[in-house]
Amino acid sequence: MNPAELAPLVRRAQRGDTLAMNDLLDALAPYIGRICAPIALGHGPDAAQEALIAIFKSLKTLRAPEALFTWARTIAVRRPVTLASSGRTFRTRVGGVVTRRAHPRRPSDPGDPA
Repeated sequence: MNPAELAPLVRRAQRGDTLAMNDLLDALAPYIGRICAPIALGHGPDAAQEALIAIFKSLKTLRAPEALFTWARTIAVRRPVTLASSGRTFRTRVGGVVTRRAHPRRPSDPGDPA
């Protein structure tokens, strides 16, 4: 779907239409996943889920439904970075056991103070 086709769907989702929200989720999830995967390293799916939650929680603040993908991309880029800098842990399944481990941090810029 192109942005013009999504605009009516976004407006319905903003009014609380759960079917529209579901269709919007189907349209956004692959896009958000592709954005979050390289940022969150091994935790792309977790970061994408967190970004999608943030997107849907703030969907009513989107003023121009035609700008959905640009607006969602901004959130999707910021969310994994925020999670990484907070040191938040993610649940990971290892050998059938769920463990918790810290979100991997990206290597710092050599010019950044340690």
